[in-house]
Amino acid sequence: MKDSLMESLLLHLDAIEKLWFFEVRNLSPYMESLSNAINQRSNKIQLRLSNQRLNDDDVKYLAGCLGNISLFDMWETYISSDQCRVLKQAIQQLPSSRISIWKMQPVILWSGLNNTKDHPILNQTLWLLNEDLEENATFYNIMT
Repeated sequence: MKDSLMESLLLHLDAIEKLWFFEVRNLSPYMESLSNAINQRSNKIQLRLSNQRLNDDDVKYLAGCLGNISLFDMWETYISSDQCRVLKQAIQQLPSSRISIWKMQPVILWSGLNNTKDHPILNQTLWLLNEDLEENATFYNIMT
């Protein structure tokens, strides 16, 4: 992604309802600006990250703007256990969190935060898949 494209995107972010980054290999330099722009929005945005590799700072920036994201999907995006914990802590700080946990075999890391008017039971649901010490994965369903 070029600087000029990201600058244009950030300038018009308040008018965008859904933002999907698919195989954007150099997203890291823009994560702080993107997080700040998401937090400054007057309404929530849907954010999808696909085929990304996030560093520690990227995850911290994402965690900092989850409160202004209505739908958050992460597909085939690899994050470490520490990064997973950072996201989990941020999610647990969202209002009225409830957590259900299932054990699963290790697979590609996937998460989704969903806030839909049509399905209030799915309101702000986050699935977070994390490898634990037993080489199983923990699937977190967090609803607020």
